[in-house]
Order: sequence, then structure tokens, then C-alpha cells
Amino acid sequence: MSNNIIPKEQLTAYQRWEMAAFDEAQREAPVTTIAPAPVVPTDEAVPIEGDTDAIPPLQENLPYPTAEEIEAIHQQAYQEAFGEGQKAGFEQGFEQGLNEGRLAGAGEVERCRQVFETFAQLRDHFEQEVAQDVLKIALEVARQVLRQSIAVKPEMLSQVIREAIASLPAVAQQPRVLLNPADLAAVEVVMGSETQPGCVLVADESIQPGGCRIVAGNSEADAEIATRWRRVVATLGQQSDWLE
Repeated sequence: MSNNIIPKEQLTAYQRWEMAAFDEAQREAPVTTIAPAPVVPTDEAVPIEGDTDAIPPLQENLPYPTAEEIEAIHQQAYQEAFGEGQKAGFEQGFEQGLNEGRLAGAGEVERCRQVFETFAQLRDHFEQEVAQDVLKIALEVARQVLRQSIAVKPEMLSQVIREAIASLPAVAQQPRVLLNPADLAAVEVVMGSETQPGCVLVADESIQPGGCRIVAGNSEADAEIATRWRRVVATLGQQSDWLE
């Protein structure tokens, strides 16, 4: 048994203790509500429901690239861009050069064609000029030969007279043959009895030597040397007068 004695000065007013009823204690007991603990944010990652394998884990404390690495990356990017640009430029330049080459080649071909065409025209013109010159020379030679033949062969004029008389109409009157006086005696000797009955040989100084003119009524046959010469030359496409 304890011998502790409480002094009078420390005693308080006396109050009788009584046991309370059980139902009142239950009725008056306060209801204590426990609030949920607050969520404190942390640096730790919260797992996500689902496929967590697709999300790579975060790496902490990644090292920064050095100046050499940055320069290497820059050079690599530059080389790649330069290569792509060079390739594109080469393709574009090649296509442009090809088109320009085709145009230049077509121009050269056209110029060559024009040169060949001009050459062909000059050749044809030259050939025509040469042919014309040769023909003129041939006609001049023929003229000189014919003059000599007329002078030494009066029988040639006799053949011309026969052909001229034969060209007249059959109903024509008896013809008159107009000759140069220098040819009259020779023709009389050559033709003799071959002269058509009633045919008269008439000297006419207006008729050039080697030619004749046949007149029968209203019909006439011009067999003068100049006329015959123009006809022959015309068949050759030339114009050349018979000149003494």
C-alpha cells in the first residue's frame, strides 16, 4: 500500500463519479472521419497500364556532344546536301545540254542541207550555162559550114526548091521560083529538065544566096536561108538570126 499523502492545498473540489449508461455513451460518442492521405508528387515515373515494352526507359544524365562531334555532324549533313544538289544539278545540266546539243545538231544539219541544195542549184545552172554555150558554138559552126556548102554545092538549093514546090497545094497555079542572081545559073544547070513544067526561075536580088521563095497564085512558100535557119534553131529552143 502506498504511503503517498496528498497535501490539502493540492486537493480540488470533490466530484462524485458515476458510471454512465452504455446507450448514452454510444449515442454521444463523436464520429471521427479519416481523410485520405494526400498524394505527394514524386520524381518517380508512374507505370502506365497496357504495353509498357513500347515505351523505352528514360535515360538520365545523357552526355552532351562535343565540338568535334557537332562539326562532324555538320560536315556529314553538308556533304549529303552537296551530293544531292550535285546529282540534281548534273541531271538537270545533262538534260539541258542534251536538248541544246540536239537543237545545235538540227541547225547544223539544216545548214548543210541548204549548202548542198545551193550547190545542186549551182551545178544545174552551170550545166545549163555550159550546155547553152556549147549549143551556141555548135550553131555557129553549123552556120559557117552551111554557108560554105551553099557556095560550093548549088545542088543543095535544088533540093530545097523541090521540097518547097511539093509543099504547095495541088490546085495552085504554076509556081515562080525567086532566086538570088548568083544562084540562078547554077540551079538551071543542076535542075535542067527536072524543073516542073511551067515553073519559072526568076532572079531576085532581095533573096539571100542559098535561099528561094516559091509563089503560086495566092500561095507562097518561104524557103529563104534565114527563115529555114530560124526554124531549125527554134526546134533547139534557141533564137539566132542568120546573118551574112
